[in-house]
Amino acid sequence: MSIPLDRLYTYLHGICNHDVIIYRVYPYGSKNITDCTPLKLRSWYEDMTLPHAWCLDQELIPSSWANAHLPFFYFDEQMIKTSRLLPLFKAYSILPYRLHDRTILVHSEFGSKTVKTMQNHGYIPVHWFSHGAIAQDWFRYAEHDPKIGQQNSSNTKKFLIYNRAWTGTREYRLKFAAMLAETGLLSVCKTSVAFTDSGTHYSQHRFQNSQWSIDLKLEDYFDENLYTSCASADYDQDDYAQRIIEVVLETIFDDSKISLTEKSLRPMATGTPFILASAAGSLAYLRRYGFETFTPWINESYDLESDPATRLQMIIQELQRISKLKHADYQLLIDQCYKIAAKNRQHFFSQNFFNSVIGEYQQGMTAAIEESRHYISDHEWQLVKQQHSEIQQQQIQDFLQRNRISSTGK
Repeated sequence: MSIPLDRLYTYLHGICNHDVIIYRVYPYGSKNITDCTPLKLRSWYEDMTLPHAWCLDQELIPSSWANAHLPFFYFDEQMIKTSRLLPLFKAYSILPYRLHDRTILVHSEFGSKTVKTMQNHGYIPVHWFSHGAIAQDWFRYAEHDPKIGQQNSSNTKKFLIYNRAWTGTREYRLKFAAMLAETGLLSVCKTSVAFTDSGTHYSQHRFQNSQWSIDLKLEDYFDENLYTSCASADYDQDDYAQRIIEVVLETIFDDSKISLTEKSLRPMATGTPFILASAAGSLAYLRRYGFETFTPWINESYDLESDPATRLQMIIQELQRISKLKHADYQLLIDQCYKIAAKNRQHFFSQNFFNSVIGEYQQGMTAAIEESRHYISDHEWQLVKQQHSEIQQQQIQDFLQRNRISSTGK
């Protein structure tokens, strides 16, 4: 399944209540700043006078972008070529000398230090739960799937765990797999592991965080996970037709920021109880959008633990506790958790959830566009206006006067 993301950004542009130039990353998933381009081309006048919004809400923002400045070349009044360092996003704009000195940054990182740094360098952040809107489309058939939530008395597994990519911020997944094997939990888990990621076998991987390194030979314990990166945008009907608890391995785990993807919303769409391996506070983040979690049936104190190694151990301990429950106690836990999960499924596909996600975006954009009006100046325009016609210069002067900006800048 896929979503035509340009249609999403066309929709987001339409609900801004203000004209704004939307940039999005294409091809989707790229981390190259040169691939962040305008949704559609605009006139030079619009490019100069409208606020610009960079939508980096699909992927994590590389920390290297936070402080980056690039030279912008221009000719001064003596027609001597010179340069001035501009923030990364302004330098990569079609017209770097536009009149809005600050760029709107649309993102999905809650509590992000990278976003805070970019804000300190002149960006106006707008947070929204982008995957909340996207996942409603990706998993839309789960709302009508008759097999979802059916009782499967023959099922001997208690936990469903998808474990594919493990490079970058996902190194902890290798440690988690090793801990499952070492604690004897594999007999109650439906899971597999990718032995190779990005062309590298896990035994040859150089860990950025040494606490996630392993010595275990995973091939002796696991089947190989051969799913592609598109798998998280879909769901396996047979997996979710069983009464089972999903352990969600999010992209971000050992970081202070929260950035939940469609992986956290798949159990919502399928009405499945879950344990969430993510940054501390992720369960509380989901509750902000109206979802329920599974206290007291599942011990969710792990979500309050700031140390990632301890948090991972707490998750393993909870899996051990549940796996050792007597049959009657386990059935009670499952029955109660599925009642909560059914409510989450109903809420996930509701207009209320969609409205909460979109409303957050609208409120953030309205505030950001208003704030951007306080940072209109003609500094770059003064440097390059001799390259434009008198008509174009007069158009800009009229704009500055309408916005109460003097010809020497704000």
